[in-house]
Amino acid sequence: MKVLCRQANVGTYDIYIAIIYNHRIYIFDAMNVDPIDVSLFEMRLEEIHRNDPWLRYEITRRDFVALFPMRFKNGRPVKPEHPATFGVDREVYLKVLVAFRQSFQFK
Repeated sequence: MKVLCRQANVGTYDIYIAIIYNHRIYIFDAMNVDPIDVSLFEMRLEEIHRNDPWLRYEITRRDFVALFPMRFKNGRPVKPEHPATFGVDREVYLKVLVAFRQSFQFK
């Protein structure tokens, strides 16, 4: 995992962090999102893939994690949508939503 920092001057200084993890780039406001939470969510996705008896035969672990990319709106993580490219059943999708909620505790 590589961590790149960039500082932008927009009236005051805003600090943004870019993390390269599993060949994907995540850019977010350093004040709102903990990068550990993003990694925790991906680890929970890998655990869901590993524990499902049929899913591991249908799709690779890397492709399964890529089905649920992290998106941010106003510096906050957005709930992952049901993927249209691959038929994930309802139980697996609910497990993904629970993993997202556990990874990003909103207070």
